[in-house]
Amino acid sequence: NCDTTQCVTISCEINDELKDREDVTVTVTARINELALYDLKIDETEAVLVSSAEVQLPATIMQPDDGRPDSATVSTSLVPETAPEQSATIPIWIIIIAVVAGILLLIIVIVVLVKCGFFNRKEKDELEKLKRLSDFEPELMG
Repeated sequence: NCDTTQCVTISCEINDELKDREDVTVTVTARINELALYDLKIDETEAVLVSSAEVQLPATIMQPDDGRPDSATVSTSLVPETAPEQSATIPIWIIIIAVVAGILLLIIVIVVLVKCGFFNRKEKDELEKLKRLSDFEPELMG
């Protein structure tokens, strides 16, 4: 029933080289992603794949009435081996400890950088030194 599910139609033509009463085998191979079945949120533990085939002959060819059907249907049951692993929830205390540890590590890195003088600007220190050495005092406009 293609109204409620997704269907794919595959057509193939058999060459004119087919001899009288010669059999033809058409093989269709498909892969089904097991996780995609779980995403469909099917309540059953088993899904059924229904495949059907039909032979349609051109009007120029007469088919003998030998009792063989012109169509066939095959049902394939899809049963997963195991249920997919549910993602475990992380306890809140682990998240809190990780956040606190991250903040402490950041503070330690900043303190070490300050002690090493990483945030000091040499040009600012030199400018302040030059201002102190000179007797220059700016006049205030008034």
